[in-house]
Amino acid sequence: MKVVCAWCNKTLSSGLPDDPVSHGVCPDCAAKLAPTRRGTLQQLLDHMRQPAIAVDAKISAMCMNQAAQKTFGAGGHLIQGKLIGDIIECAHASRPEGCGRTVHCSGCTIRRMATATFQDGQARCSVEAEQLVRGADGIAAVRYSISTQKVADAVLIIIEDLKSVATSAPFAEEPVGA
Repeated sequence: MKVVCAWCNKTLSSGLPDDPVSHGVCPDCAAKLAPTRRGTLQQLLDHMRQPAIAVDAKISAMCMNQAAQKTFGAGGHLIQGKLIGDIIECAHASRPEGCGRTVHCSGCTIRRMATATFQDGQARCSVEAEQLVRGADGIAAVRYSISTQKVADAVLIIIEDLKSVATSAPFAEEPVGA
């Protein structure tokens, strides 16, 4: 996969000529954006074609681009402060413990990638993830291809690919202690 800066189009990592293109932020543009202000971060996201959400160290949303708003059916101003599992409607986030606090959350690829990018500043590119999400027809297994990029005090979660895998019956809560 080829990765280019969404701001200046500088190549961040090259791929084969026919590889899909993902977007990140080069160090020069990241420096220009610091310190991160919501407006500046929003402008950065708005330059990206793929759905992208900026999160803070608690994996709470700061802002999202229009592609993410369409994908997840949320208004940009309504997601501020919500945890990523609540935005993508993770089936486990709706449990009483909430997003980030169930036994399933330690295995969440999105959470692990964003946390690791916060800790070491290293981008992760095109990592495959699968998530159970709530929908009108019950629970659906969804496959993502996700990249993360640190920009000042935020991590961008960029969703490069999204496919519904299967739908099950309405979610049956596991018995307490399971």
